[in-house]
Amino acid sequence: MHQRLTWISTKGHTYIGEEDGDHFLVKKMIVDLEEVYLVPDTVLYMAGTDTFSVQSANKRKKERRDGLPKKSRDAEVAAKLENLLPMECKTVGVSCPGIVCLRDNPELRVVFLFGYNTFKPAAADFIQRLTRPFNVRNTVVVGGHVDRVFSPSSESIDVRHMYGFVGLSLSGRPIQAASILLDEDVETAKSAEAAMQRLKAANIPETNTVGFMFACIGRGQNYYSSKENVEADAFRKQFPGIPLFGFFGNGEIGCDRIVTEHFSLRECGNSADCDELLHGYTTVMALLHLGPIK
Repeated sequence: MHQRLTWISTKGHTYIGEEDGDHFLVKKMIVDLEEVYLVPDTVLYMAGTDTFSVQSANKRKKERRDGLPKKSRDAEVAAKLENLLPMECKTVGVSCPGIVCLRDNPELRVVFLFGYNTFKPAAADFIQRLTRPFNVRNTVVVGGHVDRVFSPSSESIDVRHMYGFVGLSLSGRPIQAASILLDEDVETAKSAEAAMQRLKAANIPETNTVGFMFACIGRGQNYYSSKENVEADAFRKQFPGIPLFGFFGNGEIGCDRIVTEHFSLRECGNSADCDELLHGYTTVMALLHLGPIK
C-alpha cells in the first residue's frame, strides 16, 4: 500500500470573527479541506499554546451574561477540528511551549513521541522506562515535550493533572526516515548548515516526503546572535522542495539515525542503558518519506 500526504497550515489571531467566534484553524480547514483530494486516515496537528487558550471578548461576556459554564477552549476547538474529519480518522493534536504501547513490529520505521507535564515528580523515571526500549531499535524516534495534548475522544483523561506521552507510529517497508541531533556545539549558521548536510547524506527520497523540526525554546534568535530562522533556513537550503513542520518545546527527543528498507544506521551503542534519545537545549531534525507515489 502506498501512502500520500498533504498538509494545511495557517497563522493569525486566535479568533478572526467576533460574531461566530470560530478558531482561525477551524476556518482554514473548512476552506482548504475542499482542495484535499484524499480521504485522511491519520491526522497530526500542532498549534501554539495561546491559540487554544483564548476566546473572543464578546463570547466571554455572553457566556458570563447567560450564566453558561466555563468550557475548556482547547477541548472545544479540538472537537471542532475532529468533526471536520471522517469519523474513522485517527487524530493526534498537541500544543507546544497516555502511555504509548507498541507491539513488536519488525516493520516499525518511525515513532513520534510528545510528552506532556513531564516536569511533574516521578515523570523522569517514567520517561526513561518508556524511551529505553527504543535506544537499541532500528527505529527513528523524534518528538519533544509540549504544553498540552488534545484528545477529544478520551474525555476521561484529565491531562491537566497527569503526565505522560501521546505518540504516532508509522510502519511498512516503503517508509524511509532519517533524523539528526543539533547539540550545543551547533551555534552558528555555518555549523547548522554542516548539520543539515548530514541529513542530506542520508539520501532519503525527496518526493512524498515531509520534514520535522523539534527545537528547544532556548534555541531561537538569541541563541544565534539575533539571527532568525537559522536552522529552518539551513534545512530549506538543502531541501527546497520539502515542507518543514515542528515546534519549540521544553525538551527534545531524537538522535542521529537512518532507517530504510535495506539499511539502518544507529549512532548509539548496543546497550539499553544508552540514553541517547532525551535531550535539552538541542534541535532534532527529521525527514519522513512515505514511499513512492504510483
